[in-house]
Amino acid sequence: MLPPQPDLVSLSLFARSGMALHILLLLLLLAGTRNFMRRAVRRDTPFKRPGPVATALLVPVGNVTAQTEPGLRSLLEQDLDNYTVTLISRTGTEPAAQLIRRLCTEYAHARHVVAGEAGTCSQKNHNLLAAVAELGPEPEILVFCDSTHLARPDFLARLIQPIAEGGAKLASGYRFVQPDDTRLGTLIQMLAVQSIHMLYAIRPLSQPWGGATAIDRKSFQDNRIPDLWSRTVVDDYSMGPYLQGLGIRSVPVAEACLETHISGQSVRGAADWFYRQLQFFKYYTPFTWAAASILPLCYLGLIAWMAMALIAPAAMGDRADALLYVAALALIAPWYTSVIPNRAPLGRRVAAFFLFTLIAPVQLLRTWTSNTISWQSIDYRMNLSGGIEGITRRDRGQDS
Repeated sequence: MLPPQPDLVSLSLFARSGMALHILLLLLLLAGTRNFMRRAVRRDTPFKRPGPVATALLVPVGNVTAQTEPGLRSLLEQDLDNYTVTLISRTGTEPAAQLIRRLCTEYAHARHVVAGEAGTCSQKNHNLLAAVAELGPEPEILVFCDSTHLARPDFLARLIQPIAEGGAKLASGYRFVQPDDTRLGTLIQMLAVQSIHMLYAIRPLSQPWGGATAIDRKSFQDNRIPDLWSRTVVDDYSMGPYLQGLGIRSVPVAEACLETHISGQSVRGAADWFYRQLQFFKYYTPFTWAAASILPLCYLGLIAWMAMALIAPAAMGDRADALLYVAALALIAPWYTSVIPNRAPLGRRVAAFFLFTLIAPVQLLRTWTSNTISWQSIDYRMNLSGGIEGITRRDRGQDS
């Protein structure tokens, strides 16, 4: 067998370095976020309960699923004094509005706002702005929350505690996925959500990114968040980097974590969900997004080299290194896939892990191919400053 050529020797050295770095980063991520993620899942760390500060919880309700009513009831039954819940629908006749009206008859602190159709921003942002406009002067803290996740009774108290007692201006929680089946798509989405969640534990990277966000009302108004939301597609992730540029950082609250039950997800559906999350990354932190795009190119190149080393060891001369790399990933997979407790068989979890490591870099590179975010049958044409340039409603064939 001929010895490897000098250029292949350099390539092999680069590949070995890449493999070692990838394994090291995974281990550091798991070890460095272990305590944060454990607190997020257990949600039982003792904390100082906030005083009776007036709090407004605003929840937009869109498509009604099996998770919507349990999620809303968990938010309506929070163990907190002096809080109100505003539930928002687009129209007064859709299924969401019917559910909201029924819940409002059961909970005296709940109210219904009909927002109407959005014109220059996403429907979710429009709904939230309509609800803020209907608030009286009393609320000192505003909380924006999704409707389809389960909250523990102390969720809201934990989320607002850094603002009510600690002097923070902005606080955020996230969520974890509890898979109700063992489909690969369901497990991949669990890992995608978990991977974003882990970034919360890394303070320079921590941003509000789904789940729930609390903000001091004065900061919300003084920093013109309504103006920002009136031209953007997402509420939390547009607000975080914007406020960070003004010197206001989000405080991540591990225990203010919602629980999402999903089942029946396809691999394609999980990939598309992750793609949309990475699009927010593109439009609201564009320089970080562009720099981060180098990583998937390197990783996919590493995968190609590894495949060649396994298929043609006579040419590459590195089959042992490739096998060692795969073995190391296989050993890490059970740890990575058990951060969120689940009952999936080990083989399914390992398969989901390897698929996710391939899907994630492809979806990040995919964000270079389009300037459109698609969400609930609506296409939003975006510019790189995060603003909406046009809206197409596919269900009605309308442009605006």
